[in-house]
Amino acid sequence: MSFAAPGFLWALLAMAVPVLIHLLLRDRVQQVAFPTLRFFVKSRTVLRKRSIREAALLALRVLLIALIVLAFARPRADRAKSETGTIAHARVLVMDGSGSMAGQREWLVATSKKRLSEMRRGQDALAVVAIGATVRTLVEPSTDLAKSESMLAAFVPGHGGTDLVGALRKADELLATVKAHEKSVVLLSDLQRCGWSAYRGDWKLAPGVELLTDVPPPVAATGIVIKDADAPGNIALDGVARAVSLRLVNPGDPPAAGVKVALRIDGKEADTRGVDLPAKGSGTVRFRHTFDQAGEHSCEVLVQDGGTDADRYRFVVRVLARVPVALVTDHALKAGHDPAFLVKLALAPDDQSPFIVQEYITTAGNDPAKLAAVRVAVIADAGEPPAAVHQALQGILERGGGLLFLPSALSDPEVFRRAFADLAPCHLQRVIAQDREDPQAVAAIDFTHPAFELFARPHWGDLAAPRFTRFWEVADVQGAAVPLRLANGRPLVIERRSGDGISMLLASPPDPGWNDLPFQAVFLPLLHQAVRHLALRGHPPTVLTVGERLPGVAATEVVRPDTTRALLSETSSDLPGFYTCTSPGQSAVRVAVNRPFAESDATPVPAEQLVAALRQGGSGAAASGHGDIRRGGGDRWWWWILAAAAAGTMAELTIGNRTQRH
Repeated sequence: MSFAAPGFLWALLAMAVPVLIHLLLRDRVQQVAFPTLRFFVKSRTVLRKRSIREAALLALRVLLIALIVLAFARPRADRAKSETGTIAHARVLVMDGSGSMAGQREWLVATSKKRLSEMRRGQDALAVVAIGATVRTLVEPSTDLAKSESMLAAFVPGHGGTDLVGALRKADELLATVKAHEKSVVLLSDLQRCGWSAYRGDWKLAPGVELLTDVPPPVAATGIVIKDADAPGNIALDGVARAVSLRLVNPGDPPAAGVKVALRIDGKEADTRGVDLPAKGSGTVRFRHTFDQAGEHSCEVLVQDGGTDADRYRFVVRVLARVPVALVTDHALKAGHDPAFLVKLALAPDDQSPFIVQEYITTAGNDPAKLAAVRVAVIADAGEPPAAVHQALQGILERGGGLLFLPSALSDPEVFRRAFADLAPCHLQRVIAQDREDPQAVAAIDFTHPAFELFARPHWGDLAAPRFTRFWEVADVQGAAVPLRLANGRPLVIERRSGDGISMLLASPPDPGWNDLPFQAVFLPLLHQAVRHLALRGHPPTVLTVGERLPGVAATEVVRPDTTRALLSETSSDLPGFYTCTSPGQSAVRVAVNRPFAESDATPVPAEQLVAALRQGGSGAAASGHGDIRRGGGDRWWWWILAAAAAGTMAELTIGNRTQRH
């Protein structure tokens, strides 16, 4: 037997009060000698009955006090493991080890120790779940509390994001595997709203599971933080200055003047800017830098607040020397208005071009092995290629490259379907001829697409300027994206991902008989951007967030930011910094890992809102802070004790009214 509130047991001393009152106020009987007692025989019987009633009344009053005290103490049965494996209480401690809790380690350890002390060794089961780069189970449900105790004492918050919903779901799943009379989840977190924003109300805790929350004392926000950043990743060596921009936030009350922001490239300071930020306000800092050397460049933007490092953003720029492109056709290129010739002229007008274009004529018996070194294949006016060429084109997609289809009047829809059904993003149906007096123009543009986002900026050309009089009607574009559409709603550019690569089709090729695209200033940057997108899309990412998967296979060797080495299968991106991944038979790849931007926003979600949203209707309770715990789903003995006390009160009134003092 144990009690949920044993402090009330001191009130059992009040049981002595009715006894003392009875002893102090009892009748004092004086013996008087009479010559005859025959008239008082009946009086002795009355006195004896009254004494019995008074004794029963005294015992009943003492029992009533004991019952009321026990009801407040809330007795509980010590249910140790039974033969069926059922235990008394199962609890999961959810430890928030995200980046926003980095300064709360002492509070986490102390609070978890307090919650652990509430468990009964050998009778209750405890599990530990951690929020960090991923949601992890540190300790499975076990009655061996010593294991959890050692784990909690060594717990250190990391740099990952906050996933409150994922952690609570994991805790609920762990409790579902345990047979217990009572179940509870204790969440130790600052309850960042960003960790709750993904909740859509489609899940709740299991019935009978109680949710308790402990929130650390608020800490005043200080230091300039990076709220968002935009930097180049995989680019081609083209001599174009790339933009690096950051949005900074000053969470403090005083304004921040002269905040220094430095751009470092390969360990050297490339540029420095100053910015003034208002109190609780934000500002933007922009750099422009030309990456004129091929290879990987480790870069970081460092924000210095008052001479101290307040925050930093790391990124890697991977510069490709020149992109190898194959122009696949079934006839020799003809100078003039031949689409294939115009494409080659636009991609490689001289030796300074970022592209190396080689012609591959399928009817000339060229070796398909020549296509193994290219990143992008532009397929113009090609009929059905040989099986070896088809396999080589498929290999480009498998390597993360791209295919650009430019079907013209020489293309046959049936041949195209048979030859490129598994490679092209769509099928051709028929050519639609538009009145030259009423040509079509681009009317719908997806400026978020990597190939067309450049044209949302000024001075890069107007994609609505070209006029189209002929274009292919396409079909079977399900699962494909259409970033460009004509004014009549017809798709102009269709794109589909195939494995790690991308295939793209232009429904109206650059042919003066079809459109005036080759004569527009937008033609050159449009073609270059499309080919860059196809060439660079399959390259590994250069920037990740803590917790995201590093590139490579299981056997990849990873050099972490702390210079330790491990296999990819044995490590994760749990630390901010630069990682170097070397896969067998491939060159090393460098990746920058940053802390999630959302961790800089400490806005919490109210604990009451979180508990109310996850609690099943009417089942369970919630407690927050360091107050008393209210356990739900447990023994209900105190209800029966109160009922017995109420019945005893009625009996006391009945007996008392029938007992006369004189």
